[in-house]
Amino acid sequence: MVNNNIGGGIVKRIILMVLCFMVISFSVCSAEIRKGQIDTFDNSLRINSLNHSIGDIEQFNFYKKKNELNIEYSFYIRKECLYEIQFGYIIDKFQIKINDDIYDLKVLKQNTQLNSYSFGHAFGEIIATIDVKNELLNELKNAKNIAVRLTYSDGTNDTANIPDEVLAEWKQVILMEG
Repeated sequence: MVNNNIGGGIVKRIILMVLCFMVISFSVCSAEIRKGQIDTFDNSLRINSLNHSIGDIEQFNFYKKKNELNIEYSFYIRKECLYEIQFGYIIDKFQIKINDDIYDLKVLKQNTQLNSYSFGHAFGEIIATIDVKNELLNELKNAKNIAVRLTYSDGTNDTANIPDEVLAEWKQVILMEG
């Protein structure tokens, strides 16, 4: 006599393992470091930590632009949003919490892009570049944990903890030479 429960139990375990793997793989943000070509116009080099989907923020990149005169650092953020038609919907404030210290960073530029309109709501995205001052680099290099908060013109905000893997990449970008 054949016991059919043995095969069913194995199949259930395989399905459970596949589902667990899928949940874990989708919840971990993807990240990579890219070193660009030297820009012959201004003799600069860009080194980027490209990350996607940190918390509710669809894209969160860390950039280093280096030339003979200086080095500039910035964050690039892309946040999808759903809101009533308000063309003034912008990031009012960007804060970074490094360990237990909170810093306000300057939003260099941003724009709101309307992607579609349906049932009285606009679907779009906010794209912003945030200035990272050189004085903050030592704090970033020595950080054990980092969180960011984006506060919008309507008073709402998004807060996200930066994963350890992403923080490790930011530290690599800071230390990388051209």
